Amino acid sequence: MTENPTLPELIDMQIRSTGPMSVATYMGLCLTHPRQGYYKGADPLGAKGDFVTAPEISQMFGELVGFFFANIFQQMGSPKAFTLLELGPGRGTLMADMLRVACRVEGFHDALDLRLFETNPSLIAEQHARLEPYDPKWIDGF
Repeated sequence: MTENPTLPELIDMQIRSTGPMSVATYMGLCLTHPRQGYYKGADPLGAKGDFVTAPEISQMFGELVGFFFANIFQQMGSPKAFTLLELGPGRGTLMADMLRVACRVEGFHDALDLRLFETNPSLIAEQHARLEPYDPKWIDGF
């Protein structure tokens, strides 16, 4: 095997050494491998990428989600603290649209502990720029 094996070689090596692998392990390797994972490369979103998501087309989807979260926050009695975690937040568009609406509810912004799980460095930079007013924190596992 080469010094820097390809992702298929790594997967083959793992299967040969430990037996069958779960779909979760396989997808984890394919998407987030430190050197060869799909989300470790360039921005995969938009016309120059591989796909477009609803929040990139219209802010309405995120705003509706924001109304939903504002309603849940109020139904919970406006807690003094809560964690909101988004897995794979892309450019942060959905979260920015959502929080623009939800933070109109008294106490929501102050109680918010925003966490983002992202592995793509260029997307993290975009998320930071978009979500900075909400003091996001990034996690690399859970």
